Amino acid sequence: MVTSRPPKRVGEILLKAGLIDKWQLEDALEAQRREGGLLGRQLILAGSVTRREMFGALSKQWKAPLVDLIKEPPEAGLLSMIEPASLIEAGWVPWKRDGRGVVIATTVPPTETLIKTARTMLGAKHISVRTTTDWDLNQAVATACRTALLFGAADALATKSSDESAKEGLRPWQLALPLT
Repeated sequence: MVTSRPPKRVGEILLKAGLIDKWQLEDALEAQRREGGLLGRQLILAGSVTRREMFGALSKQWKAPLVDLIKEPPEAGLLSMIEPASLIEAGWVPWKRDGRGVVIATTVPPTETLIKTARTMLGAKHISVRTTTDWDLNQAVATACRTALLFGAADALATKSSDESAKEGLRPWQLALPLT
């Protein structure tokens, strides 16, 4: 019977790569115990690693190569299939089409549930995975979905605070006045 070794922990990967020392790892683990949150976030906040170094280690742990969404943005039209807020909340975006299906870029572990969700949302039978940073993901969504985000913000402001909105339409006080 063959037993598969569980994936290396991100702290081990960073130690082996020489990006952190055991003291930085211990400090981050202590901060994690005290404050909660992810170990990677603690290491980034402490300045022990950069965001790109952290996601590089995660890409090794997840066996999903790192992609820079700023240098290689998602294919046109792929992001328009899903609401911008949903993309950011989900932590992944459709990135490219390949001969077999769709490649997604993720900031969260590529679990079976995530893959199944991506298949359903994108209507693809095959999903390949790449790793990206949370900053890259946010910038890619903001750039690709700029118009939708702006219209959404304008509509929200017009609905919640119409007197402060430049969007055309009747204001509440105009609706209340009788026509003469």
